[in-house]
Amino acid sequence: MDTWKQLKSTYRKAYHQIITEKPYEDEQKYKTFASCVAILCHDNVKYSLRDRLLYLSKLADLSGGPTVREHACINSAFAIGDAVKMEENGLICYALDERFPFPGTWDYQKAYNFSIPYIFGEIMPIHITMWLEERCFDDSPEDIQEIQRRLETSSDYQY
Repeated sequence: MDTWKQLKSTYRKAYHQIITEKPYEDEQKYKTFASCVAILCHDNVKYSLRDRLLYLSKLADLSGGPTVREHACINSAFAIGDAVKMEENGLICYALDERFPFPGTWDYQKAYNFSIPYIFGEIMPIHITMWLEERCFDDSPEDIQEIQRRLETSSDYQY
C-alpha cells in the first residue's frame, strides 16, 4: 500500500473511532485528531521533502487546518522523540526514547492515545507557543478566545 493510501486509511479509521467515543465534540476537532493520528503513524522523516509535502497537503484537504491543536500535538511528538543523553562507562551516547518514537513510526493505538489531550483537552502552554510561532487556521472561536485571554493575562508570552 502506498503512503497516501495508508495516511488516508488511518485518517478515516481514527475519525470514525473518535466520533463514537466523543460524540458531542466539534467537527473540526474530529478532523484535526484524525489528521494527527495519521501523521504520527505515517509521516516519516525518511521520505523526500517533496513527497512529505504532497502527502501532508492532501491530508490538509481532508482535515482543514492545520489548527493550533494539530501543531501542538505534532510538535510535542517531535520534541519528546528527541534523543536521550546517556553515560555509560565514561562515554556519552544518545539513544531515542523508545516510548515516543519519531512521527511516522508510531503504532496506531499509541498515536491515538497520545493525540487525545492535545486535541480534546484544555489549552496548554504548547498551544499558545504554536499560536505565536506557526501559521494556524480553522481554529475554533473558543480556542482563539482562550489563547487570547491567556496572552493578555500572562507575562510568560512576550512577542
